[in-house]
Amino acid sequence: MMNSKGKTINLEELSRVLDLMLNNKADKEILRSLFIWGMPGIGKTEFIKAYCMKKGLEYAYCAPAQFEEMGDFHGLPYVEGERMLYKKPNWVPDNSKKQGILLLDDFNRADIRIIKGLMQLIQYREISSWSIPKDWIIVCTGNPENELFSTTTFDSAIMSRFMHVTLNWNHKIWAKWALEKGINPNFINFVLNHPETLENGEITTPRTITTFFSMIQDLKPIKEHLNIVETLGLGLLDNEIVASFIYFINNISQRIVEPRVLLNTYDEDLINEYVNELLTSDEGIRLDLINTFYERLIIYLDETPNKVFKSENLVRFVSHKLIPNDFRTRMYLELNKYENTTVKKALKNKIVTNAISKAN
Repeated sequence: MMNSKGKTINLEELSRVLDLMLNNKADKEILRSLFIWGMPGIGKTEFIKAYCMKKGLEYAYCAPAQFEEMGDFHGLPYVEGERMLYKKPNWVPDNSKKQGILLLDDFNRADIRIIKGLMQLIQYREISSWSIPKDWIIVCTGNPENELFSTTTFDSAIMSRFMHVTLNWNHKIWAKWALEKGINPNFINFVLNHPETLENGEITTPRTITTFFSMIQDLKPIKEHLNIVETLGLGLLDNEIVASFIYFINNISQRIVEPRVLLNTYDEDLINEYVNELLTSDEGIRLDLINTFYERLIIYLDETPNKVFKSENLVRFVSHKLIPNDFRTRMYLELNKYENTTVKKALKNKIVTNAISKAN
């Protein structure tokens, strides 16, 4: 675990922070540079790159820990007349009219001499040999300062040059991203069903489990390839997480129906079958599985706010007798926030309102 610096936020909140920094008309020097703290592998670097691509921004990357001398930052010196000038490194942004982000990745992994030498860049957006364009901002990433990581401790003079946030991994936001990337829905369901696996593992991170899923994506049917799945998993993840994943694939994954299938089926009996599969087991009610399905349902509805489906199917799902009343009430309250006309139609159905009345 780590001590938070600044407010602990998720990726969606980080996006809003960057929007404000880039759109603020104040001098970028006054706004400070942004330091994003977070555990390794949670997507800090990839998010900044994806954010720039999505927003049409320029993007420049540098990992200061790769440099041993400040001269490497200044560039290659050359003489022009009686002056010594520098050919700046190729990663330094040109004086583009477009906005952009200079990312200094794993900043607190660099030697303290390098960090001290970059204090001018962090505060004034320039060093003696070059500067970044006017409308650019600087973002640094770093890992926690504790015994688990080999990092450089900052004093107050360095810390005060930044605005700080701590990025917290969110399994729901990751699941939404993973679906957009085409990762197998069963693999995503595993993460939604075991969110703690990516929060408490020793070597398991969103990065390593995404790599794992990408490597086994084309193994179909996956149950016939569990030996290689285990081999790859043990090379990337914690042992207990690999065991949980294989158990999930063998015994659980087929019980979680795809939301689009449940919402669009014309077979009324299938609704009961789907919910019975989700909730009933030899161990009793499996509320974790219905919660996993519900989180996928929310993502499905978020994808297209005006999505049309059979409202009767949502009625049958929300009002199903096996769903605990407190969970039913939670779904009802959260789904009521949607402007989707089909969702609203379902929630106004007397069967649903009666079920909610009995629950309360």
